[in-house]
Amino acid sequence: MQKFPRVPGETFEEYQQRRRQWMIANLSARKKSEPMIVEKKMADEKQGLFDAITSCNGDVTAAAKLIGMSRATAYRKCKVYGINRDQIGANPCMKIS
Repeated sequence: MQKFPRVPGETFEEYQQRRRQWMIANLSARKKSEPMIVEKKMADEKQGLFDAITSCNGDVTAAAKLIGMSRATAYRKCKVYGINRDQIGANPCMKIS
């Protein structure tokens, strides 16, 4: 977080109030744009993991190595994203939405 400068002659209470208002304004502006970025990143990550597992014929360990992720993380993300490796083996042309 950047340092918030004090105005000469300002009391500590005035400084705190101005700083608080500035922080609330910046936080609300940031919150509006972040969800879209996070959702896009998660969708890209989900599709990338799905594609890697598909190219490895359902082998999550090999897919994790392929994309530079630990095996445990790959399994955890499969669970979070609802990727079932049994379904991948059954239909390799399937695309995640």
